[in-house]
Amino acid sequence: MKRLGLSLLLVFITQISSWAQEGTIQVEVKQNGKIVTMDNGVINLKSGEFAFEVESFSLESFLIGATFDKDLYRSAIGEADLEVPWFENTAFADEMYNPNKELIVSDEAPSYWFYTNSNDHRFDKNPKGNAEHWIGNRTIKILNNLSNYETIPLTKYKGSVFVYFYTPVYDEDYNMTEVIIHYQAELKFN
Repeated sequence: MKRLGLSLLLVFITQISSWAQEGTIQVEVKQNGKIVTMDNGVINLKSGEFAFEVESFSLESFLIGATFDKDLYRSAIGEADLEVPWFENTAFADEMYNPNKELIVSDEAPSYWFYTNSNDHRFDKNPKGNAEHWIGNRTIKILNNLSNYETIPLTKYKGSVFVYFYTPVYDEDYNMTEVIIHYQAELKFN
């Protein structure tokens, strides 16, 4: 009986895990209140503040890798064959409600963004919705480069940042078996 109970518990946990992996997000990049469209994987932005608008359907959390290194990004999306440290390391937890208006840039580890409810999330204040369907903005004014402990105001930045939103999928031994890509883009600041 005990073995049957443990088996049912394992099936239940596995089922919950697979439900969590079925969610999706839609990401828009906005600057000056307008959606900036992507052209061939590139979003051209003026050097200044912008926002990610994330709409989630049954996805509570995801990871975001951000890098200045095009080869690391190309490896993450499957175009190059380098190791991707984002997939091997624990994620950074950004501050609640995005008080610093920053995007953490790191070649070593991703950031962990989530929405549990209106009081527990990593987005700007006042996201809308519930755990099953929510919309949150994340305003970015600063690039926080963890490689050299430098913060870069976007008003002074010219160049590209490569972003990669994803969910890792793990087996029962907690080995990553695949990556579900939700969004990827080169943000090019002029």
